Amino acid sequence: MERPCKGSTREQLLEIFHDRVFYHLRIYNNNYIIRPCILDTNGSWHPDTPYVVFFDVDKDWKLEPFTNAVGWERLFDSWEEAQRHYKHLDRLYNKGFWQKPFVEPHILEKYKGEMIRIEKLINEGLKDYPNFLGIDFCDVHANGIQIRGHHKEVARYIFGSQPTIHYDFTNKNEVIDEFLEMWKQNDTPEEVKRFKQFIADGEKYGWD
Repeated sequence: MERPCKGSTREQLLEIFHDRVFYHLRIYNNNYIIRPCILDTNGSWHPDTPYVVFFDVDKDWKLEPFTNAVGWERLFDSWEEAQRHYKHLDRLYNKGFWQKPFVEPHILEKYKGEMIRIEKLINEGLKDYPNFLGIDFCDVHANGIQIRGHHKEVARYIFGSQPTIHYDFTNKNEVIDEFLEMWKQNDTPEEVKRFKQFIADGEKYGWD
């Protein structure tokens, strides 16, 4: 659920939700678990990041003796609602891409079609480059979403530079050409050899 009652204090939130049972959605390894919980009424927590106490459903639904910090976006009013949200996220992240993108859900909800188009056009542009494995998208909050290329001979590392898509996707076409040009300049025997030596030195002596 969205952060309720924006501007409310912890005490005000507890007054409203102290007896509400929420269902927390935890996602891991492309799977999920949903657990009932209530807000922690004893500890101190920030209104934006509540602490909850889970019910132990295997022990007569007794409350567990410890608390957990969670986000409001992972709390739901019912098990069914939490499950629907997981299925929504699963479709967003795991359908249509070569590799799961590392971006926030709200970006995918708005721009997934554009991202799939970018991936498709890059794949088409590099179809004659057998070392090209594909791309993924990664947002590390560096002024946009990076396009990361994967190379057959250095599969454990990102190859080349990472062109950045603006958050508003205003450069959605230019960034395709930028990536294609970058790859074609770097995917040569000389550059690949140089990059592999750089990796070998870094693994042996460290990256600093």
